[in-house]
Amino acid sequence: MKEHQERVIRAFFARLADKNIEHWMELWADEASCRFPFAGPLIPAELTGKDAIQDYWSDSPDLYDSLHFSIREMIHQEQVTVAIVQHAHQLRDGSGEYKDQLVGIFRFTSE
Repeated sequence: MKEHQERVIRAFFARLADKNIEHWMELWADEASCRFPFAGPLIPAELTGKDAIQDYWSDSPDLYDSLHFSIREMIHQEQVTVAIVQHAHQLRDGSGEYKDQLVGIFRFTSE
């Protein structure tokens, strides 16, 4: 199970880096949620359902010339894997690079 979860998480970030949201969305369950617990007022705290997630993310790749994700660590416990990821994105408007770290909590309901 651990190997399967790692493959899915690596595919998750690879597809997002490819900026193909339709292909990326194939990894999401219909009842999935995407949470932004520390987001500012312009970003929703939570997106519920695959359609809402796709609507929100569909235009995001167009903001960047490139997206890069580097998985630093994965921590596994049963059906949950925590991925600690560093990312650096080149902004399309030429204003520079956006760098950040994130923690993704992936809950798996099936293989």
